[in-house]
Amino acid sequence: MKLSLPPLLAAAAIALAAAAPLQAEEYRLGIGDTINVEMVMLENGKFDGAEVLRLEAEGERIGPDGRATVSFIGAVQAADRTVDELASDITRLMSAEIPVSIQPFVTVSVSAYRPISILGAVMTPGTYDYQPGMSLRDALARAGGTGATYLSDIPPVRIIEAMADRSEAEAELKRLMLTRQRLQAEIDQSQAYQPEPEDGFSASDIARETEIFRLRKQNHETEAAYLQAEVERSTANRDLLQQNLDVLGRQLADSEREAARRAELGERGLAVADTLFQMNNHVNDLEIRRIQSHEDMRDAEQDIARARNALASNETNRSITLQDELKSTEAKIGNLRIRIAQDDLLTNGSGGQPGADQGKEDRYGYKVISQRLGGDERDATRDTVLSPGDVVEVTALPANPVSQ
Repeated sequence: MKLSLPPLLAAAAIALAAAAPLQAEEYRLGIGDTINVEMVMLENGKFDGAEVLRLEAEGERIGPDGRATVSFIGAVQAADRTVDELASDITRLMSAEIPVSIQPFVTVSVSAYRPISILGAVMTPGTYDYQPGMSLRDALARAGGTGATYLSDIPPVRIIEAMADRSEAEAELKRLMLTRQRLQAEIDQSQAYQPEPEDGFSASDIARETEIFRLRKQNHETEAAYLQAEVERSTANRDLLQQNLDVLGRQLADSEREAARRAELGERGLAVADTLFQMNNHVNDLEIRRIQSHEDMRDAEQDIARARNALASNETNRSITLQDELKSTEAKIGNLRIRIAQDDLLTNGSGGQPGADQGKEDRYGYKVISQRLGGDERDATRDTVLSPGDVVEVTALPANPVSQ
């Protein structure tokens, strides 16, 4: 599809790009962000009167491997890249796939950020959509506000249950972390070399069978060449015998003076004819054997192709299975971390019942775990500006702190 891009529209696009906020330019994409990609391809790179092709990809989510799928070029690394850097990467990859007379212009924007998580002494703990410029105060409002339950108000049975649940969750987390390491190692191994298939034979078996098929093919070719030479030699002998038979025939026709001589020549002619008949049969047998050798060679090549296809299919299926299992394990690890954090907050004096201290910000402690900074944990206030993917922990401070 070809479209025209008016000069005024081109100028407006450039002006809007220049007016984009600095924060959006500096923000680095992460796993879970959703992006929109717009590609405009212009002939000779000119806006005036140029024929263009416009492609739009909306709602492309950055997967657990940090990559997003883009039309024409497939998966591209998006995590830890700004939208401008990602647009430059896509432009470079697109330029390698299209004619040199076409110049691509790529724009990348964020349509949805990674959600934030709010845990602890709030009315509704959970995950919430992130909006640019969101402060911790805004996040608390979405979670229904703070609500204090102090350690002295929690039944001992509930504390014991929370501690037991935390221990169980930690054990499960360790197991899943080991599973994730194993899956990642298997994925790396599958990308480094061909994994052993799961259909009853290994890659070494297939390689050995392939070598056997190759040797069989080589033997068949050698035997076919030998049989071809044998056919040619037998044909030459047959022609020579035919010439001898013709000579004997002429001798028989010309020899009328000696009957004994004619009889002798007749017997020799019969012997030569019998030999010629046997040679014809031998030549036919050799031709049949040569045809059979070619058929065996073709069967061997088909066996090799089937073995290679089976190996490629098994490698692809195993890689897909490992990727799916790794994604499931990552999700379980995230849920367990939230569960452990909730148990920690409960046993340290936070909960979910509304208290009488709403509005007293000094009665609560706030910590923000930043995914953007690699899991860095820092103290925060209600005016702290959050980033996509942040985890906020709200803790109710002791009702009657002991003076030192």
